[in-house]
Parts: sequence; C-alpha cells; structure tokens
Amino acid sequence: MNATDTNLDNSRPTDERRDSLFATNEAPTAGSFEFGRSVVRVFDDMVSRSVPLYETIQLLTALIVLRCRASGPICDLGCSTGTTLAALINQTHDPLDLIGVDKSADMLDACRDKLAPILRGHRLTLHRADLEEMPDSIGRDWGAVVLSLVAQFLRPMSRQKLLAEAARRLRPGGCLVMIEKTVQRSTRTTISTLIVITTTRALKATVEPKSRANATL
Repeated sequence: MNATDTNLDNSRPTDERRDSLFATNEAPTAGSFEFGRSVVRVFDDMVSRSVPLYETIQLLTALIVLRCRASGPICDLGCSTGTTLAALINQTHDPLDLIGVDKSADMLDACRDKLAPILRGHRLTLHRADLEEMPDSIGRDWGAVVLSLVAQFLRPMSRQKLLAEAARRLRPGGCLVMIEKTVQRSTRTTISTLIVITTTRALKATVEPKSRANATL
C-alpha cells in the first residue's frame, strides 16, 4: 500500500462487529464503561462512525509521524485495536519498531490479531499499562509518540502528567502527534477533530516551565 491509499480496511463490518452495543442488554451503565470484550468486538465500527473522517485522520497521522519522527521506536499510547499502527505499516516499506500501550488486555489481543498478517519485517511490542501510571519497562528514546483520541478518557489532572511523561521519553528531534475530539464553545454540541503536532523541544517547553525560554517549533 502506498500514500495514495486511504482505506485502511476494505471490508464492511460483519453483524457481530457492527456497533449495536447500546441497543442490547450488554450496554454498560453510566459510570461503568470499560473497554472489555463486548466493546472491543465492535470498537472499530463504533469509532469510525462517531469520529468524522476517521480513516482520513488515521492516514494523515501515519504520514505526519513518518515524515516528522526521529530515529527510534514509534509509540502509540492508547493503541486500542491497532488501527493507527496498521496505518503506519501500510504507508512505508521501511521496517518500523512499533510499540503499542493500552490498559485493556482485550484491546491488545485485538491489536495483535489485526497486525499479525501485515507485520512482515516490522517489529511490534505490546504493553499492558495504565497511561496514568506508565512503568519504566515500557522504555524511552522514542522517535515519535501518538495519542489518538485518548485524552478524553483520562482524568483532566492526568492529561498534563501524560504529556510530561511523553516528553521525558521522546528522543531529541522527535515528535508528538495528538488527535482529539473537541466541542465548540459557541454551540457546545458541534464536535470537530483537532490534530496537534509538536516537537520534543516544544513539548518539553509546554510541560516544563524552565524550558520555555529556549523553545522553538
């Protein structure tokens, strides 16, 4: 696949993978939502219908990361079923060192199953970890970090901490690409998608006040 290919998965979801979770007795109640097996089974269909231009966003994310990254692993924090990692693989013939981190074991199983047929010469390491308390065993010296639709699931007080942790583990010259849904203040209902791209140096300046004086994009 080359950079002109935009469809990450040409197949339509089967009935068992089409999102009807909230129309069944399996629907989670308020305050109990978890990324368990029933959610993971329909997750790709759920997110593709709830995020405008989701496949295009994944393609752009992959192209930006491949263009802007430093040498070193590419880490997808909150990798879910591996859609972003698959997009990265599909946009290059060069071998990649990929890391996926997610709190849900079911998500990581789905990610592993999705990527296994296309890995070829790429290296994939998956870690089960809470993004609010990432262990040192996940590593560092990353060439790029991806945060795709993750911050909304973290407590507000944890978001700055996660960015600081990403900055600490990024290599000099690396980049962070963050995708998030936002609500327009004027209507409080219109949802748009925001893509933020920043270098290691600028990210550190954001989360480490002492670095701001020397920061440039």
